[in-house]
Amino acid sequence: MNDAIVGKILKQIRKGKKLTVRYLTEDIITPQHYYKVEKGEAYLSSNFLLQILNRMNVSYKEFSILINSEIERKKKYLMEI
Repeated sequence: MNDAIVGKILKQIRKGKKLTVRYLTEDIITPQHYYKVEKGEAYLSSNFLLQILNRMNVSYKEFSILINSEIERKKKYLMEI
């Protein structure tokens, strides 16, 4: 998965559910690392991603659907240019 897209989707979910970074990252990763993930500057291991998605109450399947939708949206946009 593209790190920038993963970060973008995680941020959208977090903001939409009004969750704090502190809540999401507690006992998983540092808030600083999470912010870098949201910016596309770092990645999450699958284990950490699943733990964060669990805190967000989002299944991996739901997350994958959001990722794929964003990828398709970008492809469509690039084809129109």
